[in-house]
Amino acid sequence: MTRRVIGLGSLGGGDDGVGFAISRRLREVGLPEDVDVLDCRAPDRLSWLLDGVDVAVLVDAAVGRAEPGSLLQTTPEEIANGDVTPLSSHGLGIGKALALGRSVSAHGFCEQVHLLAVVIDPRNVHGDELSHTVADAVPRAAAKVLQLLET
Repeated sequence: MTRRVIGLGSLGGGDDGVGFAISRRLREVGLPEDVDVLDCRAPDRLSWLLDGVDVAVLVDAAVGRAEPGSLLQTTPEEIANGDVTPLSSHGLGIGKALALGRSVSAHGFCEQVHLLAVVIDPRNVHGDELSHTVADAVPRAAAKVLQLLET
């Protein structure tokens, strides 16, 4: 079984870099051998990063529906329906990138995709540091990713 965690975000994007912070935390705590952790700045790359993968967890920033620092677990379907809005400073949003991946997959596109976001304040998307509220959410998010990998 191939399992993958992909941190999405923007370096130098303040709280929009939370996906990378979660990836870093997971590398520090250690993961089973069949789990790899990648960072991705452009969701259009998801089409090949999820090709041939059995289970994936995408971690990113999101706005709305809850207080900053809250964890939001969602599905590709909820994103496609517009129920949840990941923060997309990226050219192609996560929902469209996943749909593209399913249509062009060469080795079987990942059918079990979990999306975990940390809610951020969209006004804090500049600079190299996470806000304290979002930084405090990183350990909780990393623990949730480990749970999702087991489902």
